[in-house]
Amino acid sequence: MEDGSTIELGENFQDGDFGIRLLDTPADPVITNTIVGDLTPVNNPFQYNFLGNVITDPNNSAPDRNDILYDSFLDDRIEGRGGNDTINATRGGDDWILGGSGRDAISAGLGNDIAEGNSGADAIMGGTGNDQLFGENKGEMEDIIAAGETATGINEKGDLVLGAAGNDFLYGSNKKDALFGGEGNKRQAKGYRREAIGNYIFKKAA
Repeated sequence: MEDGSTIELGENFQDGDFGIRLLDTPADPVITNTIVGDLTPVNNPFQYNFLGNVITDPNNSAPDRNDILYDSFLDDRIEGRGGNDTINATRGGDDWILGGSGRDAISAGLGNDIAEGNSGADAIMGGTGNDQLFGENKGEMEDIIAAGETATGINEKGDLVLGAAGNDFLYGSNKKDALFGGEGNKRQAKGYRREAIGNYIFKKAA
């Protein structure tokens, strides 16, 4: 069987049948540091902190600013918020990354990360850990998956979701998403449209 194949599992399938084991979703990160976008820089020309992020005024918002954000070595929550953001969470830690509205580019790195594209046509790349990559919002996706439904009206354009090394979970939507697994074991959320993926996909019948 070639990569990119789909195996339909019957409704009576039990984990371990035929030597197939479905992955458990990794635990959510315990956040110890927060980095946010859509804030006004304090100086012009810009000044940068030791992480490479522009120093901003936490009390002065700048809606829809196109941010470039970098993580720390801690377990970060990184919020791009509005605008077309670039978020590089490649240093380490178990990070929770939220792109927000706009066309965002998100890169996860070391650690077991969660990345949510939110609205807009986003590009999301996993790292070497066991990541959960969502083209949309994590909460909405989990509710839809639990109900056995498909997503509707969440996003107008499809997302690009790329796994890497590690046991990743890739979640698209009902739009024209492109999901590529990369190395390691992957699992695609049931009920979502897949344009392409480079790993075996096991879908359990309802």
